[in-house]
Amino acid sequence: MQSVRLLFNPLAGNYSARLIDRIAAAFAARKISATLCDVTAPAQPPANGHICVIGGDGSLRHVVAQQLAGGTAQPLSIYPAGTVNLIARELHCSDNPAHFAAQLIGPKAQTHTAFAASINDDLFLACATVGPDALAVDSVSLTLKKRIGRSAYAVSLLRLFLRWPRCKLSLTFADRTLQCEAFTVVKARHYAGPWALENDAAMGNKFLTVLAFSTMRRRDYAALLWQVLRGKPASSLSNVTRIDCLSFHAAADGHAPIQADGDVIAALPARFALIETPITYLA
Repeated sequence: MQSVRLLFNPLAGNYSARLIDRIAAAFAARKISATLCDVTAPAQPPANGHICVIGGDGSLRHVVAQQLAGGTAQPLSIYPAGTVNLIARELHCSDNPAHFAAQLIGPKAQTHTAFAASINDDLFLACATVGPDALAVDSVSLTLKKRIGRSAYAVSLLRLFLRWPRCKLSLTFADRTLQCEAFTVVKARHYAGPWALENDAAMGNKFLTVLAFSTMRRRDYAALLWQVLRGKPASSLSNVTRIDCLSFHAAADGHAPIQADGDVIAALPARFALIETPITYLA
């Protein structure tokens, strides 16, 4: 590796020019030249180099979408500078610039193969939900998020508990149809931070893990949170059906936003499918 292109979003709430300079300096200290680039601009890695995304899962998702649209398979790394950083957690990426550079260039550097999933014409990398999580993200205060970070999602969820809307959903698979009130599609181990919904979830899995909740009352959601906090699989709950598949279609009898990697990117109806083009991460 002779060079690296550092991608960042100058409009992001966590943007820090000083941090970017520290990361560039950390690479320079290891004889790696760094080029800075806005994450929204098309980015091609220089010869013998790779792309490093400085940001969260949303910024990384944007870059992966660019790559898949262009039919490329360029190696990526992710410096965790977002709100939750699910993929960076999966890769055990350090948030210390010097340690991060050493992790990528040192003798223990590794490559990891992952697979994303599509939602209609968009995609996600770690986790997509329809239900309370998505409704909370849909109504989160961006001003509050800038002030208190991911805790803003908890505030939004507490407000949701006061009215708690429920929706009837229909999931159609190749061999069956399920009725439910919420569902989660798992494509990586981590969920909403350091927790996991399923212990065998991994971004390298070549399938979608769908968790369908037959009911999603307040007490059902509380039971799910307690299960996750204890490190127990969500699929062991009595109201959860787990299906591993390559694709499925979801519809709703009302407004049902889809949260993907911390952002609302669409609403039902939608088709979910595995993207079989591999993504290569460095860590």
